Amino acid sequence: MNLPFQSKEKREFTAENRLEFFELISGYVDGGIQLLDAISLHAQTLPEDSKIRAYVKKLLYHAGLAKIEIERAGGKIRLIFPPYIIGLMSIAQEAGQLPKILKEITYLLKQDIEIKTKISQATFIPKISVVLLLVIIYGAATFVIPKLGDMLL
Repeated sequence: MNLPFQSKEKREFTAENRLEFFELISGYVDGGIQLLDAISLHAQTLPEDSKIRAYVKKLLYHAGLAKIEIERAGGKIRLIFPPYIIGLMSIAQEAGQLPKILKEITYLLKQDIEIKTKISQATFIPKISVVLLLVIIYGAATFVIPKLGDMLL
């Protein structure tokens, strides 16, 4: 299995990285490991210079230091997780439904990636058409219209 941030060019936390993160965390939690321990285990697999590892270390530091819930600790890393994910995890942790909610979050993230891919594919031809139209207008304004002006004068 490919780990996030294996390529040196991409050290950002993309939607695909977020999905893989939650798939791995979900597997750990399904196996009976506590959430913060699962996050800690996953963080150890990440390269030292990845941004997510730094964010996860901050999360674990604040959660361990104050013995607080994931929602309050999650406030430190809202740059990589949307607020609704942090809220869902906090509520699920209190309700004892964390494995189920992690699977739901994984499903939602997969759907999000699929929708973004479909939108990107659906708008590809219109984008090319607009660029081609602009090139034609530029070419007409630069070459054709001046020649027509010279011919008419």
